[in-house]
Amino acid sequence: MKKKTRSGEERAQLCRIFHMETQMVHAGYALDILKKALDLYEARAGIFEELERYLASPEWRADYEAEESGAFSDAFPRGVLSEDGLYQLLQEHDEVRRRLVQIFASPRPSDQILAD
Repeated sequence: MKKKTRSGEERAQLCRIFHMETQMVHAGYALDILKKALDLYEARAGIFEELERYLASPEWRADYEAEESGAFSDAFPRGVLSEDGLYQLLQEHDEVRRRLVQIFASPRPSDQILAD
């Protein structure tokens, strides 16, 4: 049986289809991960508000001062009382929110295709 010889155009077409198939698989994987991350984020969204209220409260200041005076054992977890730790976490949260808005506000070529 003789093997079919493909033209340059046919080979280019096969390469393009294979490339796009691979891209579709990678995109699906990325979307699966993103959906899971968004589900987790959405389920925990109230935590950020709670932490913001705590950082702005007199209770945080009292807890911080107690920590500074040595009221807690070294074995007791108290990273939330570090001067920068909680603030940086909340700043990262704001940065992620801005990034999500920017990503989803940017027009995509597919927006026009889907609108037609």
